[in-house]
Amino acid sequence: MSNDFRDAVLECEPLLQKAAVRPSAVAEFRELYAPLFRCTFDPATGKNELLYSGDDPDFRGLILEEAVPMLKELKPHYFYSEDLIDDAEAAFGAKPSLAARGKLMKEIGEPAYYDMAQRWGSDGVSLKPGARPDAATRTEKDGSPRSHSEKRVSENNPWSSGHWNITRQGEVVKALGLVAAQGIAKAAGSYVGATKPVR
Repeated sequence: MSNDFRDAVLECEPLLQKAAVRPSAVAEFRELYAPLFRCTFDPATGKNELLYSGDDPDFRGLILEEAVPMLKELKPHYFYSEDLIDDAEAAFGAKPSLAARGKLMKEIGEPAYYDMAQRWGSDGVSLKPGARPDAATRTEKDGSPRSHSEKRVSENNPWSSGHWNITRQGEVVKALGLVAAQGIAKAAGSYVGATKPVR
């Protein structure tokens, strides 16, 4: 059993910033959702994971690193509009301009401007090109935010059809409890007590 305790309230902010979540939404997620990701030992990996333990069915069975990429689909209001992203691209992207920066500063205000500059790898003053902050979070060839979690489900989930294992299912129920195990089974399209995998 791993002794490395993890705290989702502390770990969520860098993940959310990397995913380009707005600062006010980072604060909301940290207050409302992060406390519901509990440090839980995963016998499959031998490490502590931050597993969701709340009532929201969209997050059930997911760890923090899987839930954050899904926010774009589940909570689009957490992100800047596409027009604002285009303005940020003009201000901090490959060819930044002072005119674009002035327009962006006027549009979103000074604190948000410097926060956005930092996310793009810019100081907001020099015209050094930056990089779009959400580029590293895109997964798989279709860019689907669910593809990472689906891949993890198929690799580690004893309820998934490719890794069906009743003994491991019992170990998961014993280690994590019935509620968490139900969420993991549901993520694979199955349920605790199923007698065969869902095809």
